Amino acid sequence: MIYTLTVSFGDVGKAFVVVVMVIQIAGSSGTYPIEILPQFNQNIYKYFPFPYAINAMRETIGGMYENDYWMYMSQLAVFAIAALIIGLFVRKTIYEDESLCGRAYGRYENDVRGRCNGNKL
Repeated sequence: MIYTLTVSFGDVGKAFVVVVMVIQIAGSSGTYPIEILPQFNQNIYKYFPFPYAINAMRETIGGMYENDYWMYMSQLAVFAIAALIIGLFVRKTIYEDESLCGRAYGRYENDVRGRCNGNKL
């Protein structure tokens, strides 16, 4: 998800990812139980992948109960599919936008020029 957002949205994506990472690390229930964190973290933690990854890791370390591990892994798969969709469709439409022609994003300079000149890379 991080790579998808940074590649798809450039510098804006990088800034967004930094904010999301700070919120995830603070409110993922990895350091403290979610019940003792502020109400803001309790409301949004379920919309990020970290808690599901941490819970899946706890299942593998502490022993599995019923299908909890597979439930957490399927919830992580939803985030992976969302990242793929964003990466496949959003990035493609951004590069097809003619307003990007002539502008380049650092290491993606050749990629942007090639697409703007009609070349398939």
